[in-house]
Amino acid sequence: MKHSNSFTTTLCLALLLAVSAIPVAAQDTYGGAPAANAAVIGLVDDLDEKVTALAGAMDDDQWAWRPMEDVRSTSEVFMHIAASNYLIPSLLGVTPPEDFPVTMGPEGPVGMDAYEAISDREEVMTALDGSFDHVRAALAGVSEDRMDEEMTFFDGSTITVRRFCTFIATHLHEHLGQLIAYARTNEVVPPWTAATEAAGDGADG
Repeated sequence: MKHSNSFTTTLCLALLLAVSAIPVAAQDTYGGAPAANAAVIGLVDDLDEKVTALAGAMDDDQWAWRPMEDVRSTSEVFMHIAASNYLIPSLLGVTPPEDFPVTMGPEGPVGMDAYEAISDREEVMTALDGSFDHVRAALAGVSEDRMDEEMTFFDGSTITVRRFCTFIATHLHEHLGQLIAYARTNEVVPPWTAATEAAGDGADG
């Protein structure tokens, strides 16, 4: 998988900033994770907080909103995040829980549409909570000596385990951005931005 130099530079800067935000004592191990994954888990923690905060800030009508036909609704994005958190780590050898209803078939996930269609608020929040715990545990379980191993990505390309762990966070960031756009379109200010504005520090996100 090839990426532009600008992408690689941006990715490296993001990871350096994430590492600098983690206390020194936590940089050796983060919940048992090697130092190289401590930054990624820190990013996942932040993403978990923001996705959960957006879910709580949007009402039922906003959860059902979609920007156009055949595009995921807000609740479907939440459930897509949950499904991805369970499925993506399978490439690291970390299987989803036995009661997770989506399986990987030869042409992609089987049962994804039905899973993403779940819209009950309590069920969605439970799915999100469990999935973020799952992805954190998956990242924490990758040993340092595996980081530079090569593995096969979903599209058949070859990447390192280190880059794949980073992909987990970048995929989540893509959907957080999607949810922020959904919220703003529905005149919902992301809670962390509202807190910043209330403190008089300007807008952010």
